[in-house]
Amino acid sequence: MGYITLNLKLTLVFVFLLLIVAFTGCLGSSGDDIVEVKIGDHVVYAEVADSSSEKVRGLMYRSHLNETEGMLFIYDSERNISFWMKNMEIPINMIWLDSNLSVVHIEESVPPCEDDDCPSYAAPSKAMYILEVSANFTSRNDVQVGDQIQLNRSF
Repeated sequence: MGYITLNLKLTLVFVFLLLIVAFTGCLGSSGDDIVEVKIGDHVVYAEVADSSSEKVRGLMYRSHLNETEGMLFIYDSERNISFWMKNMEIPINMIWLDSNLSVVHIEESVPPCEDDDCPSYAAPSKAMYILEVSANFTSRNDVQVGDQIQLNRSF
C-alpha cells in the first residue's frame, strides 16, 4: 500500500511540475521578444507582437507605460491597418510605419475606450508596422511623418 501511495504522489508531483513548465512557457511567449527602436536620439524598447494572439491582446490591461517602453506590431506586408482601444487603461501614441520603417501616420494621445463602442484609428496609407508608445511621446520627441525609424534587427 505504501508503494502505491508513493508512486501516486510522485506521479502527481511530476504532473504538477509539467503543468508549471507548460504554463510558464505560455506566459513567457508574449513580451519576451524585445526590439530596440531608435527614433532620432531616443530609444524605445518595444515588445514584439507578431502572432495573432499577441496582436489581439496588445497593451490591453496595462496600467502604465514608461517613456522608453512600447509595443511593435509586425505584419507580413504593407496593408491598411486599423486599431481600437478596447480594454486599454492608458492613453498612447500610435505610429504607423511602412516597409522602409518610415513614419506614415501618427495618432497622438489616443484615449482608452471605456465602453463597447470604441472608435477605430487607421492611417490614410498602408503600413507594415505599428509602434505604440506612451501618450505625448511623439510631440515630446518631435517625431514627424516622414521620419525614419531604426530597429536593432530586421523582421
